[in-house]
Amino acid sequence: MKAKSKRAEELREQIRRHEYAYHVLDQPEITDAQYDALYLELRRLEEAHPELVTPDSPTQRVGGEAGEQFSKVKHRSPMLSLQNAFEEAEIRAWDKRVRGVVGEAATYVCELKIDGLAISLTYAGGGLRRAATRGDGMVGEDVTANVRTLKSVPLSISPLPGLPEEFEVRGEVYFPFRSFEKLNRDMEAAGKQPFMNPRNAAAGSVRQLDPKVTAGRNLQTFMYTLDPAGPARSQWEVLEGLQRMGFRVNPNRDRFDSIEGVVEYHHHWQEQRETLDQQAETVVEDIVCYVGRTGVLTPVAHLRPVIVGGVTVRNASLHNEDLVNQKGVYVGAAVVVQRAGDVIPEVVSVKEPRPGWKMPAQCPICGGQVVREEPYVAHRCINPFCPAQRLQNLLLYASRGGLNIDGLGYSTLNQLINRGLVEDPSDFYRLTVEQVESLDRFARKSAENLIQAIDGSRTPPLARLLSALGIPQVGEATAELLAAEFGSLERVRDASEEQLQAVDGVGPSMAREIRAYFQGRGSELVRRLLDAGVRPEAPEAPAADGPLAGKTVVFTGTLERISRPEAEALVRSLGGKAAGSVSARTDFVVAGPRRAGCRSRPTHASAPAAARPSRTPRARRPGLGVSATRSG
Repeated sequence: MKAKSKRAEELREQIRRHEYAYHVLDQPEITDAQYDALYLELRRLEEAHPELVTPDSPTQRVGGEAGEQFSKVKHRSPMLSLQNAFEEAEIRAWDKRVRGVVGEAATYVCELKIDGLAISLTYAGGGLRRAATRGDGMVGEDVTANVRTLKSVPLSISPLPGLPEEFEVRGEVYFPFRSFEKLNRDMEAAGKQPFMNPRNAAAGSVRQLDPKVTAGRNLQTFMYTLDPAGPARSQWEVLEGLQRMGFRVNPNRDRFDSIEGVVEYHHHWQEQRETLDQQAETVVEDIVCYVGRTGVLTPVAHLRPVIVGGVTVRNASLHNEDLVNQKGVYVGAAVVVQRAGDVIPEVVSVKEPRPGWKMPAQCPICGGQVVREEPYVAHRCINPFCPAQRLQNLLLYASRGGLNIDGLGYSTLNQLINRGLVEDPSDFYRLTVEQVESLDRFARKSAENLIQAIDGSRTPPLARLLSALGIPQVGEATAELLAAEFGSLERVRDASEEQLQAVDGVGPSMAREIRAYFQGRGSELVRRLLDAGVRPEAPEAPAADGPLAGKTVVFTGTLERISRPEAEALVRSLGGKAAGSVSARTDFVVAGPRRAGCRSRPTHASAPAAARPSRTPRARRPGLGVSATRSG
């Protein structure tokens, strides 16, 4: 018994640590299966030996803890978790216990478990008063400002007759698969660390300090609890009542009079879960090309409006000419489109494919020449003064991933461009309060705030400025490498191709792109920025006597204890150099478990596969662990 008691305590300590990493830090340390195995071993050990159960055992409470950055909210009643059922025999044994208490008339309601973040919404007087996370089940975090941005959460409702003045609605905030994949593609394109799974992305998005970030993440909800239940006399009536009040409830639900129906429901969705994306048929009314920041033309199908998953769809990205013709899309084509979440849909198939669509020879915005640069599939407008490219470059410079100038959004930049006040980012620093005040929807105070925000961006970190310039192939990670290697904007501008290629992580193609940028319009832009008083701050030099002095470390795959920028900063603080790819100069390779692999040059890996609905009530935990190997 002593050995079993010791094992139980070991399991409790491990599970507590992993629950804290998962629920509080949003940085899981083990896989879903590994966690389930630990939890199941502890639960079965305690069931066989009840004397080993302690009040603070993970089996006796809900995991999680409220973070310090949000105010605390005490729940009116505990937000309890569900017990896992790992085998069909366990669910049948549970059914026997239920019927032993309520009799043979038991009816079950089944719906799909969503891999998201539990949320509690308090309504009073018909309006949303507070939103809180589950936290430890008793006390959660106040995330009202963020949840108010979710379009599926009603801000005001007509309560059902019989409900009190104040009541709670509980459910799940989750990341639809396609929204999650799009977010990770955008983050990787910007050189940022992608999220490892939709649950962590949802948790991180709801717990943002800036509600605008949450609003841009395309989150969704399903609600399933009403407290008190009011007129409802069953869970099925609760779901119907929630739906009548305007809440989003899971459409894939059912009710059964026997456990056989429950088991069959589970088997059905295990086989059909890949088909959960909703589809609809419509007609392509036009194919229009839009011009991005780098001049790349993206064809978009304008569709005859069709409702898909409760949302009216009018557009679908076709990505490039090759993909248009692979699918055989053309004006007038009957197509099947699908979507999941609030993202632009895709064309799944064409009823009668007809290849042969051609990208226009002239830019639809400026009329400039459009060329296809082999071996790339993209077509690009090569006019550097194209208005569409100018707007997108200005947006990048002012964006959160750039210099984070609050107030310089799409509408404001359009006005500045149309009035001839701004042509490139250096013009921001020459704006006056009077000029900004003359713009639509600006008053004196808001104009002063914008000028103050612009002035605050005059001394950015060098890496952030390099990333904000929109240099082809240079995202945040490469910008960090260039900043660490050259130390000043002028030195990066003047570097030769050979000097650029000497930087670990910069290959021949990237070096050519960087050099071409600074030989062209980039050189003049740097001069104008410096003349306008922009003085980027050089990165701190690596510690000369640190334990990694003179050593080069490469990180590959997804790091799950800390982000890659944090890991690279740690290497530099220890005197080492963090490179983007393996070379003859590499001393150590640190490999995360997902998408890890040695590379001769940096590449943008595809977004990780979206997690699927869990077969257990607990949210899925992705794989974890980091291994370090000596190169050579």
